[in-house]
Amino acid sequence: MQSELLKGMGRALAGALLFAMPVLLTMEIWRLGLSVERYRLITLLVVTVLLVVCLAGELGGAADPTGWRSAAVDGGVAFLVAAFAAAVVLTAVAAVSWRGDWRDALSVVAVETVPAAIGASYARSQLGESSADPASVRPVTSCPDPPLAVATRCRFMSEAVRAGGDAV
Repeated sequence: MQSELLKGMGRALAGALLFAMPVLLTMEIWRLGLSVERYRLITLLVVTVLLVVCLAGELGGAADPTGWRSAAVDGGVAFLVAAFAAAVVLTAVAAVSWRGDWRDALSVVAVETVPAAIGASYARSQLGESSADPASVRPVTSCPDPPLAVATRCRFMSEAVRAGGDAV
């Protein structure tokens, strides 16, 4: 039981680092973390947690693939591992200083946790022992139409730029 937990945590850590390393080393994202308002940051984190939980449930990485509780636990673990990975990498490259204003450091880590959490969730669900057995893979049933999703994102970004927001 404990070795399975350690394997899952290792997979999540590797997925978080692999998926988010280019973003973790980008100074523009560090500045974005310092400039975003706190309520928008909290909204981003809540949406990220929901996304990671839904990914864990849809991709079938949970121990009980039909259970919502199991998906929530897997998503929570993936999010916490991603936050830890982002904090360690950002501290190692001296992008954040925990001795100064810890709120700024926490903001930068929170912004950087988003791609790391997606990578950790994907790695936990797709690189597990159950992924080796083709019979255990569930088909994704509710996937949004990619062109519609891209068009929606472009529309919201263009409205934000027109309203005077930054296009980072």
